[in-house]
Amino acid sequence: MGIGYYALGACILVYYCSCHEKYYAMLENCFLPVVVVMSWFGFLCCTVSKLHYRRPYPFQRKLWSICSFGFQFVLVSSVVYARYYDSLINNAISFPNHHTRYVVYLLVSVFFFSSHIPEKFYPGTFDFIGQGHQIFHIMVSFVTFEQFNAAMIDISYQTRLLTNHKPRADQIVLAMLAFTVLVLTTIYFLRPTIQNRVKEDSELEQMWKK
Repeated sequence: MGIGYYALGACILVYYCSCHEKYYAMLENCFLPVVVVMSWFGFLCCTVSKLHYRRPYPFQRKLWSICSFGFQFVLVSSVVYARYYDSLINNAISFPNHHTRYVVYLLVSVFFFSSHIPEKFYPGTFDFIGQGHQIFHIMVSFVTFEQFNAAMIDISYQTRLLTNHKPRADQIVLAMLAFTVLVLTTIYFLRPTIQNRVKEDSELEQMWKK
């Protein structure tokens, strides 16, 4: 659930603080419903991958997460990419570069999430500290920090946009509630499958102990 809430929150942050002005009104009525569904779909993909694959986990298991949320990130970030184009045309490409920083951190985090580096090359050395997944979480923390930093910079630059299009708290709360309902409904309908998987894993663990 956590990654879905993070994705939804990041989308809301990008739209209300960093969106190109000409796209804001165009997407106003559909943006929140679309990102709610996309965040739920990403959660569903992560859930299915965890239920379907067993150890040793193939790379396809990670692809379910990377592709679903990666597509959402690229699509939502397109409302910011237009500002790069405008800056390029106006010879001011440095203006939106505060968004580039978190994109770089995100790409690094995806690399460590999917590669099992460095423990792949030094088995046993990073069993407790220094695993690729730990580095992934550190990079994601940097991503979050830079996203907030980019939002603060955009708030100072785009005062007119934010004044004309103030975010409505009731719509944001409704989007969060809608996502929560979708997630809980998904868990309810997948409950038999989840219970069977837990039972199978428990039986396998008992067999290994014997």
